[in-house]
Amino acid sequence: MHLLSVGLTLATGTDTLAYAQSNLFSALSISQHEWEVDRQGYYNGGAGLSLRGRDLAKIGQLVLQGGESAPGKQIVPRSWIDGMLQTWWTPGGGVGPLNHLQYGYLWWLGSSGGHRIAFAWGYRGQYIVLIPDQHLVVVVTSRLDDPTVDPNLEADQGMSLIVGQILPAVR
Repeated sequence: MHLLSVGLTLATGTDTLAYAQSNLFSALSISQHEWEVDRQGYYNGGAGLSLRGRDLAKIGQLVLQGGESAPGKQIVPRSWIDGMLQTWWTPGGGVGPLNHLQYGYLWWLGSSGGHRIAFAWGYRGQYIVLIPDQHLVVVVTSRLDDPTVDPNLEADQGMSLIVGQILPAVR
């Protein structure tokens, strides 16, 4: 992922943050963010981006709507969204109650109770979770600075909350 950020910077002649602001953040009215930079001045494509929960939800809604931020306002090509949510690799494994995970373009794919689930998965269980047949976007953030909590347990608990409590409550 970090190499993609470097490649994007070199290909576009602008840094990853400026590209994201111009092509995504401004279209979604995302103005508050922090993003770590490596020693060479490249934005970390694989980690270190901090967004508010409501802004993560905006990204999830954009994906759920096939790349449209509003009717007729295509921000990300539908073909990219479709490819992103298609299985390209099956690593197996799981998180919380989801097992036999698959992977698309930077999104994890699973299912539970007959529902297809797609999710962006960040450190310690930071999630943007999509449940398309329920038209549902769920965002989970975690406390990143607590060394007493096992990061894997935190990730499992977040996904367990979504699949075991939130999904069954949606009608």
